[in-house]
Amino acid sequence: MDRRLALVFMVSLIASVAYPPLSPLLWVVSLLTRDWFHWLSLLIYGGRVAPRSEVRGGRLITNGESYLFYEAEPLIDLSTSHEKALVALSNMLNRLSGEVGFYRLNNKLYIRVPEDSRDELVLRQFFILRQVKPNQVVGLITRFNPINLAWFSLVGLLIKWPLNLPTIVIITVAVILHSRHFSLNLNQHPGIGVASSGVAFTRLDSGDRLAIAMGNAGRDFILILKPNPGFRAIATEEYNRYRELAVTRVRGRFEQEAEQWRIVLDRLNNGELGFRALIIGDVKLPASRVGRALNHLSEPNITLLTNDAQYIPVFQGQALESGLSRAIVEVGVDRFSNPITLDLDALGNAHGVVIGPSGRGKTKTTMSLIMRMPQLNYLILDPEGEYCRVFKDWHCVNADEAYIDYLAPFNESPYVKANYIYDSFKHSFNAEDEAILSLYEGEYPGLINALDWLTANSRYSRYWRMIRGMAPGSIISLEGMLNGRVIINYSRLRQEDRLISLMMQALVGEVFNAYLNRRSEGELVRQVIIADEAYLILGSRAVWSLIRAGRKRGLSLWFITQSIRDAPPGALQNLGFSIILAGPDAYIDEVRQHFGLSQADYDWLRLDIPPRLLGGEWAMGILYAPPTPRHAYIRLEPSALM
Repeated sequence: MDRRLALVFMVSLIASVAYPPLSPLLWVVSLLTRDWFHWLSLLIYGGRVAPRSEVRGGRLITNGESYLFYEAEPLIDLSTSHEKALVALSNMLNRLSGEVGFYRLNNKLYIRVPEDSRDELVLRQFFILRQVKPNQVVGLITRFNPINLAWFSLVGLLIKWPLNLPTIVIITVAVILHSRHFSLNLNQHPGIGVASSGVAFTRLDSGDRLAIAMGNAGRDFILILKPNPGFRAIATEEYNRYRELAVTRVRGRFEQEAEQWRIVLDRLNNGELGFRALIIGDVKLPASRVGRALNHLSEPNITLLTNDAQYIPVFQGQALESGLSRAIVEVGVDRFSNPITLDLDALGNAHGVVIGPSGRGKTKTTMSLIMRMPQLNYLILDPEGEYCRVFKDWHCVNADEAYIDYLAPFNESPYVKANYIYDSFKHSFNAEDEAILSLYEGEYPGLINALDWLTANSRYSRYWRMIRGMAPGSIISLEGMLNGRVIINYSRLRQEDRLISLMMQALVGEVFNAYLNRRSEGELVRQVIIADEAYLILGSRAVWSLIRAGRKRGLSLWFITQSIRDAPPGALQNLGFSIILAGPDAYIDEVRQHFGLSQADYDWLRLDIPPRLLGGEWAMGILYAPPTPRHAYIRLEPSALM
């Protein structure tokens, strides 16, 4: 049907141009044909000026792509952080894998990303993002200025066809009447933008870039960035071409072009990446020409390198919500001394693992991360008794003296707890005990009586007799362990690791059950559970079932371990983050099977420089938080394990 209507419109247009008395026919057809101007604009200007777009269900649909809009508040402010904000912007851009749009309009920042893009995880490490509701998207996005369209169509017709005044007048009126069927544009369109730029050929220092960015602060702008992975090959080809021309042709004629492309290659070799950009707004950019901006949905056509985006004040106006309220921690630096941070609230789920062989700093790493996130609540499960010696002002509980009633039923159903303890016992003792299921058929008698009953009725009575003999002296509530800084010391039970494994699984289950029932989906992280010597529970089917159920409930579970061989295949890759420390070849081979590390990651870990050779201040490793792994020197706090 669309093709037939398009054909009717085109025939009417040609007839009106060829024979002006037929112009009313074109007017009638245009009124009856919904998308006629889209076809005409494509014919005159091509898709760049008039990409076909609509707002549907809070999403912007254009050129077959679906985009989401977020209201964004940066976690770092250009006016207070200066060069640090510029470096953070470059780090963020180098981690993007797809097109991203930044819109500052009326002192508010919006970010546009493709739906289902993994770049949202990167952006959440630098911004507080709130998805714009459907009615707000319609308010943010509106139609292109119909008067401007009328002039564009007028000029286009004058160029494409002989002067036909009646047809031009009719089309101009119809454009105004039918502007609602045209493309979408921002309500507060700045109107001008960067038409062309040679900024990639410049090389200003950070001070100059900061000065220009501060000069652009307070101005509305639209910055659309699209990675250009093939730009290095283009730059190399252009440099070689102009270098050859400079040598073989007239001396001095092509040296300038060759030098410009050499600057581009130097910048690429120093870690910058190529982008295609669209810049709208009255912003200053070196070596650039300002012209009329048409549409923010146009295809980006200006070449930028990573640091060139620093001239646009994306990190302008720090969030009203303090960064201290978010679970953001400085991890260390990469090998180019760029800072590396981890934002637990930005991850798909906040659970993670710290892996490292003995002597490579996994416990020091964990303690250092804790010290740099003092705003959170912690519950540390410590089989070795190390944490109580460092965090002396925390509440330290000896598990043999006081513990929760770890066999007590969950609130909603005793059978849920029965299955959980059944799976936990099976993991710890490699035994399937049907008596556990029978225990919960009647009224629960309390921990001591329950252990006595299992000792008398289970075919694994020798295990339950041992557990009964090592039962805690008193029962404490779960609430006493949460919303504070608590360490559970299991070191006095170390002679029986199977019991520690069962108790740790039971406590993790109680905490997850509490958060699943009391917290709503999507809350910021407030409580961290840290399971040291996590090999004791890594293979537990019960624990992994909880992790899958409670992805974002304000709760973060960290596994600290030197062995992951018992973890279910593929399970660790589904965690929100992993810190993999360097170590010997056998350990790296084991880790590689679980995480699918690249050869570059493998080679980095094999360097295996222990913390003592780095002055005790750093540990080598990889931070794996989507979308890409980062080779890191993890900063260790001096007070850790002193």
